[in-house]
Amino acid sequence: DGYRFENHRTVKSNIYNLLVKNNIIYFYDSQNGLCYIDNFAEKPTVISPNNYRDSTPNNDHYDNIFVDSRNRVWCSDVNDIKFFEPKTFQKNNIEFDKFNTENNKPITILETKNSEIWFASYKGLFVWNEKSKSIQPYYNSKINNLKISSAFLSKNSELYLATYEGDFLKYDILKNIITPLLKFLPNEIITRIQPDNNFLLLKYKSGIYRFDVSSNKSELIYDAENLKINDVTIDSVTKNYWVATNRGLIQVNNNSNIENIKIPTKNLATCVSIVQNNKETIFLALDNNEVWSYDKNQVWKKFVVPSGTCKNLSVYENKILVATSNGLFLIENETLTALKLINYTTSFKKCIVDSKGNLWVLPENGIPAVFDLKTLVKSQTYVKNSNSFWTGNSWNDILC
Repeated sequence: DGYRFENHRTVKSNIYNLLVKNNIIYFYDSQNGLCYIDNFAEKPTVISPNNYRDSTPNNDHYDNIFVDSRNRVWCSDVNDIKFFEPKTFQKNNIEFDKFNTENNKPITILETKNSEIWFASYKGLFVWNEKSKSIQPYYNSKINNLKISSAFLSKNSELYLATYEGDFLKYDILKNIITPLLKFLPNEIITRIQPDNNFLLLKYKSGIYRFDVSSNKSELIYDAENLKINDVTIDSVTKNYWVATNRGLIQVNNNSNIENIKIPTKNLATCVSIVQNNKETIFLALDNNEVWSYDKNQVWKKFVVPSGTCKNLSVYENKILVATSNGLFLIENETLTALKLINYTTSFKKCIVDSKGNLWVLPENGIPAVFDLKTLVKSQTYVKNSNSFWTGNSWNDILC
């Protein structure tokens, strides 16, 4: 939830690949194989188990996971691309690179608008032929001959490609036009392309670029320096970037979602209460004798409580009630005035006004009291509990 992390109760081994699609979590578990979870509290369902006792060690991998519109789960191992049918989990193997010996080579599996499955890879661009049940090279040889490190297919049928040579390209599928966009250094191989509103997020092994699709300009937004970036994802709500590195998880704040505003006081103080009136003006009480207002024009104004310390603020209509160690005050029309309660003087924790116009006050010590807001005279009968009811307890807050 952005604050706390919870470990799954049964999945304890290494996770080498993970995809979330339609709120279902698909992952490659080194102990169990290819699995999915549709509820984080439940035990995973195994789609395809690891089998370390067969003749080849190369097939116990489930990298580059992708789920298509038919809910088939696609992935790759050292030599093959494979997919699993929905519900039955029937396995289909297609040989892709017979002589490969490296684990987890990047293959981006994509689905076009007409439901074709494409594979953007270090060997070029390939297409799955449903009729022949085979993988075939893409018809455009210029695209097919590229050594692709990452790819992203937009809703406008534009294929963005990054290559091992440092090229970042756009391929308009409908017009069959290739447009060079950027040239990266050889050590800046882009291994992930993700959408981010009008931007694309480009990840290489130690940094993240943001590419503006409309202006064709890029900027480096995070430099991991000596860290190695394994993965990056975007929070769709906050737009923050979560970056998985070899030294832990990092959150990169995007577009300054949290803004620090400094109260222009000369004294070292802590804000103890904050409220807002119906004019969108914020009022802040400090743990001294200062109350500050901050309006929507970003203008500050200070109110000084005489010989007292602020305890709490509350809003009544468009007025601000200030409970202090030296009585009760009211801020109205940008003026601070004292409310002199009849035959009642004490230090207050808090005060509120209820819907019937009664002023409830919570003293620092003793019994809560109720006053008529117009006359400021204490009600003797409004609260009918005996005095003994209020003893032996400390009353800290009041609300209506």
